[in-house]
Amino acid sequence: MSFFTNFKKSFRFFQEARKRFDRWQLESFDIDGFERVLYSSSSGGSGSKGVDELVVTRRDFNLRLLCNSILLLSVKPHREDFIFRYLYKVLQNLEDEIFVKYPEIWRFVLIKLNYHNLLNDDSCRVLFNLYFTKCEPNSKFDPLVLDLLLTNVNSFEILFEITGKSEMAGFDDVTLSKYISKLYKLSKTFRIEQANSSDVNATASNTNRPVDAPPVSTPADSKNFADFMLSDLMQSDRNENKHFVKFTKRSEFRYPGFENAVDLARHLYISAKFKSSKLNSSFLLGEAIVEPQIVAAVFNDMNKFTKATPTTISALFVAALRLKELGLHDETVFEMPDGEQVDAIDYATRGFDEYVCQALGDDTFGKVYPTDTLLSLYIKSIGEFKKRDLIYGLLQRLVDLRFNFKLELFQQYLKIVPTTDRLELINCLNEYHQRFEKLRQCKSEFELTSVKRAMQSVYATGEFNEFVENLEVNWDVVRTWNWPGKS
Repeated sequence: MSFFTNFKKSFRFFQEARKRFDRWQLESFDIDGFERVLYSSSSGGSGSKGVDELVVTRRDFNLRLLCNSILLLSVKPHREDFIFRYLYKVLQNLEDEIFVKYPEIWRFVLIKLNYHNLLNDDSCRVLFNLYFTKCEPNSKFDPLVLDLLLTNVNSFEILFEITGKSEMAGFDDVTLSKYISKLYKLSKTFRIEQANSSDVNATASNTNRPVDAPPVSTPADSKNFADFMLSDLMQSDRNENKHFVKFTKRSEFRYPGFENAVDLARHLYISAKFKSSKLNSSFLLGEAIVEPQIVAAVFNDMNKFTKATPTTISALFVAALRLKELGLHDETVFEMPDGEQVDAIDYATRGFDEYVCQALGDDTFGKVYPTDTLLSLYIKSIGEFKKRDLIYGLLQRLVDLRFNFKLELFQQYLKIVPTTDRLELINCLNEYHQRFEKLRQCKSEFELTSVKRAMQSVYATGEFNEFVENLEVNWDVVRTWNWPGKS
């Protein structure tokens, strides 16, 4: 279970287990076989075990083997439907008492299905109905099972069917946060743009629509920032293999006492007895989409009682981008805790500077270490609003953080840098990388000194001049970065 995200490692452990343990020497899981192995392992072979105890032992070994086999099961594209039916039959045929003692079987199956993108509206409904039937007598629902089902549901009808049967009031903090996030996500309708569609053009020009109206459609080669952020929070709906998710229509929302999903999400948040950082993150991010004007006030209030998180800080940038998308950024004013009034993007960047650590280890003073998603939104925002100083100062901050700058994020950063500086930066990084490789191959101090003398200096004439000058000092961090064209 500990290594389900790393199948190679799991398989290696699986093979080692077969070499070490007596149970793997059995030709079959029968009582006689267990008696022989267990007795031979005991001192002098004089031990005795009852048949009932051996049956329990055999079942325990069988189920452990089943769980390992599920994770290691090969899933080829043309056999996906068969695999789903096979795993469903396994769950269906197991006795109820087995699920009481081994509830983790559900986790193994759902993790496997989720990993291979086999969870969607239909499969989630079928699986939950079976799960409810098997677990209902015990009335204890596994939060991880509910989490995986809620993540992959994109229909209000199925969502409410699951939450209704599983008694929403009993949700733990993580599941309730996921449910609120899903309500905000499903409250919007992202239309797939059709080629030469006059309806889409008309919709895109309507920038003065109400906040609660569906947003404009997104070009097929891009990803709406709200969808990008929410899909990350929800660990992505991987069964939707599109550039952006096509959500359920708002007309499908039917829930007694509430007109729309946003009202229900707000009610659940307000009614929660304890508002954890996870719950605050889900709520603030949702509000950044549907009503970005209030995000600063909500964020200020939250910080009086709970610690900021990468997601709540991300919500500040989502709000700024959303206001710009709606054409409301220039006329919207956010109030800082000290009463100073600033625009939304300045509020977000100040929040980033205040709550994100400046260097590795700075998080011990209550600050947070940035995630890839937070940095992606930060880069997108400072590029959209042309924050020149922040653009050029980001690399040194990432060095101080000893941040692992991945290729996709590096490419996004380079897109907001002017062409001349971008090309010069890449050239300097490649030249310095080649220098380092040559020095690393030296086998003596004399050879090292000779190679250094023969090398020409690497320098930049543009905005990255200071950063390039410090490469020798910072190279132990920078050399781990994955920039485009790294030689």
